[in-house]
Amino acid sequence: MANPSTRSKPSNAQLSRWRKLRMRKYRDKEGLFVAEGERCVMQLLERDSGAGVSAGAGSDHQRASSASVHIEAVLLRVDGGTGAGSGTSPDNARTFPQGNWPVYHLEAADFDDLSDTESNQGILAIGRQTPETPAEVLVGKAGPLLALDGIQDPGNLGTIVRSATWFSAGGLLLGHGTVDLWHPKVVRSTAGATGAVAWCRGSLPDLLPQFEKHGWQVLLLNGGPDSVPLHTAAMPSRCLFVAGNEGNGLSGELLGRGWTEVRIDGDASRVESLNVAAAVNIALYAYSAGPGKESHQPE
Repeated sequence: MANPSTRSKPSNAQLSRWRKLRMRKYRDKEGLFVAEGERCVMQLLERDSGAGVSAGAGSDHQRASSASVHIEAVLLRVDGGTGAGSGTSPDNARTFPQGNWPVYHLEAADFDDLSDTESNQGILAIGRQTPETPAEVLVGKAGPLLALDGIQDPGNLGTIVRSATWFSAGGLLLGHGTVDLWHPKVVRSTAGATGAVAWCRGSLPDLLPQFEKHGWQVLLLNGGPDSVPLHTAAMPSRCLFVAGNEGNGLSGELLGRGWTEVRIDGDASRVESLNVAAAVNIALYAYSAGPGKESHQPE
């Protein structure tokens, strides 16, 4: 575990570099991301140290969630933070997994400058982004795959990433208009699953036909008049679910191309529609619980 005596104060140059990571262009330039919150940071540290799941052990979803991620630094607020779950001095309370990360103490003002929340828990981590996986590599992954068409809410994308990790999805296709995978709010919403799922960016109208040619069944999550109930849809092992924008649904470029549209039936007299992250969760569960597939047990 990390020794408090190894902790130090960052330089002004380091603080300046970390502040810039709040902007996407600098995150992309540096290849870094910022993780915030006790649970999120600790799970990332466990995955970086290999403490999560030993090789060859655990279920598929456990192995997926332990995929490699590299943490470059841990940042602690000297007074322990302002939000629920803080209130303890970083010097005497936190126990870290075995690892070689530098740990820095930040004054409250400097920490809050980096934090993305008003009531923080006094802990951040600087991590290295996992590289984009070429589409031609994702084509050969085990299913299911998820394609996201203009998902704009960071919380939704983060939840989808965590669910994709839990259900051992082979990867994410991030279409145009989808929020940055490394946005601080996305990272926080994954609750430590950041970097666990392969991903690529691109134009879905161009990418999906390529996957279809390689035997992938494209299923559009869409409650249109031509849709069929999700539980009746054929779900082969190579199943690619496509989820659309929170307000507008799937773009017109993806409709009317012969791909199967599936809906999740419910009481539409009480609520207009399902949240997109909830719809993806249901689709992934339906896939995992299909014939010959083992369902996962909750934590």
